[in-house]
Amino acid sequence: MIDILKKLNEIELCINRQRENCRGYANAYNDPTKQDLLCFAEDLGKGIAICDEMYEKLLIKEKEIERLKKDLSVFLEDGLKKYGDIPKTFKKIDDCRNEIPVKPGIYFLSNCAGGDVRYVGKSSYLQQRLTYHPHSYMLPYCAWRLIKEKDLDYAECFYIGTIRPDYNFACKDMDRGLK
Repeated sequence: MIDILKKLNEIELCINRQRENCRGYANAYNDPTKQDLLCFAEDLGKGIAICDEMYEKLLIKEKEIERLKKDLSVFLEDGLKKYGDIPKTFKKIDDCRNEIPVKPGIYFLSNCAGGDVRYVGKSSYLQQRLTYHPHSYMLPYCAWRLIKEKDLDYAECFYIGTIRPDYNFACKDMDRGLK
């Protein structure tokens, strides 16, 4: 987008320079109207050529965007197959402490049973982590997916990147002193 704006500015500068040249030519000849029209036609021809070039570049960018969208959908499909769907319902942590496995996995926190995922985390011991999680007073509902310990980092990154939960990013900003 920035490249396009730069190109448009270049076009505008070029046309303005041509107009100045045309004014100079028009003053040198007896028929200024004819000279203005000739210069305008030249400017128009150059402008059309530049627009055609920009259009070709835009088509290439659109194809690149479509390819990236396909790559992203394949990435999402593969991740969901490997790690499981994003949970839609959550249980209150206090009510399901005994159900939470003492195994490695990814956990999802929410502020209500049918709400959106607000935080994604990983743990080698889900039960211990969820029972004593620092966000549990603000986000008392949870869900989890059992994941092999060697895949925890990738799975957590996948879910955070896919869901983009606000508390994952807010916590990092607060750690850096930002609000």
